[in-house]
Amino acid sequence: MECAKFLKDFEDVIKGSKIKVAIGFFPIYESALCEKIATDNLGFEIPFAYREKICNKAFETNLKLYKELKGICPNIHLCGAKNAFINNFIMSATEF
Repeated sequence: MECAKFLKDFEDVIKGSKIKVAIGFFPIYESALCEKIATDNLGFEIPFAYREKICNKAFETNLKLYKELKGICPNIHLCGAKNAFINNFIMSATEF
């Protein structure tokens, strides 16, 4: 149920921002969501190398993954939600 709410909130944020196209969209994985995805495929694909790390160090692992993807695709769009974890991540990611 928590994951369904996360996805609904995320969809509302996307619609509210009136984004027409998101280039290089970056998914942010919280550890609890990562565990849920591992047991129930919700359509997300987490790079295998990050699965274990992200459950133990969600914030640091997301930031590392973001930096790597930013090197490949500089136009990554970070989308915020009513979620302290995601808001803190966006603040950290945009500092560099």
